[in-house]
Amino acid sequence: ETPPPDVLLLDVGFGEDTCIQTAQKLRQLYPEMILIFITSLPGYMADGYDLQVFRYLLKDDLDRNFERYMRAAVTKLCKVWNINRIGQRFPIIVEKIRYIEIQKRILVVHMVPHNGLGEEEIFYGSLQQAIQESALQDFIQVQKSHLVNPAHIRSVERTYILLDDGSKIFINPRNATLFRSKWFAWEANQDWNI
Repeated sequence: ETPPPDVLLLDVGFGEDTCIQTAQKLRQLYPEMILIFITSLPGYMADGYDLQVFRYLLKDDLDRNFERYMRAAVTKLCKVWNINRIGQRFPIIVEKIRYIEIQKRILVVHMVPHNGLGEEEIFYGSLQQAIQESALQDFIQVQKSHLVNPAHIRSVERTYILLDDGSKIFINPRNATLFRSKWFAWEANQDWNI
């Protein structure tokens, strides 16, 4: 079975009745789907309101707004941690982060490459600030300098954890019990498809 679409861009204005009817059927089938209307006529806004359209992308503004609207859709779909680096804002999809480490006053974010970002992003910051970010609330502090996304933990050994990319992060023996209790609590809250 094909999974439902996360985001659907629908060009409205060709065969007006058919487009709106199609949008209504899709909304019934996929109530969580993000629907974006592409149109040259703003008259579809009333229909779009009933269909809970996320954005209206006017064809005249396509080049100017497409990327911004798609970023907004991704932000709505995924937890995003917005970082500031060299005066620019970069959204990092939280589920792509494996772990964060602090080296002096520099945060190193180790992740699965996405959004044009590589395997590491480096910027000034503090681990304490990262811990307080609501988008990172599920992350677990393994030791003083490492914050780990539990979704990327492959196994928990006595003295270290093994991540899905093969990285080993040693567990601070003083915090081992606290780490394990947080890890088991996170695991218990997951919906496992068995």
